Amino acid sequence: MDSANLYLALVSGIGMIIAGGASIAFCSYRLRPQFRWYWAGAGIWLIAVVPKILCAYLMNPHVFPFLKGSVSHPVFVVLGSLYVGIQSSVFEMGVTLAAVLVWRRIACDAARGLAIGVGAGAFEALLLGLASTISASVTIAHVAGTEAVGEQVQLV
Repeated sequence: MDSANLYLALVSGIGMIIAGGASIAFCSYRLRPQFRWYWAGAGIWLIAVVPKILCAYLMNPHVFPFLKGSVSHPVFVVLGSLYVGIQSSVFEMGVTLAAVLVWRRIACDAARGLAIGVGAGAFEALLLGLASTISASVTIAHVAGTEAVGEQVQLV
């Protein structure tokens, strides 16, 4: 089986891990915030993702079939991507904004506010990168049970 797409997924995952780590390293070098603010950002991101997943669980089974049956495939891909992006933005940025409005002190210092934002983004990049890297690695290694994943990736 040709594994070119799997190796691209592996490179993508490693890139996400590097981007997450590098953003924390760069922010730490330039601004010197307390490390706990990165964790605060990761926590805010996690709090935002829970209702986003719940909304996706409840809404996506209705939205995607409607879109798929209403428009051509290229328009479906564009509208579906916009829908998911807007859904993510509303929850992730909305919860972050709510946190800032509720706890105004957390955003009173620019370095602290940036560290919270970097922490949220880096945590997401690290988690997604780790998941992508692990799933691509086990599929490339032909671990039992990953055959269907490899076949689906080859269809892309």
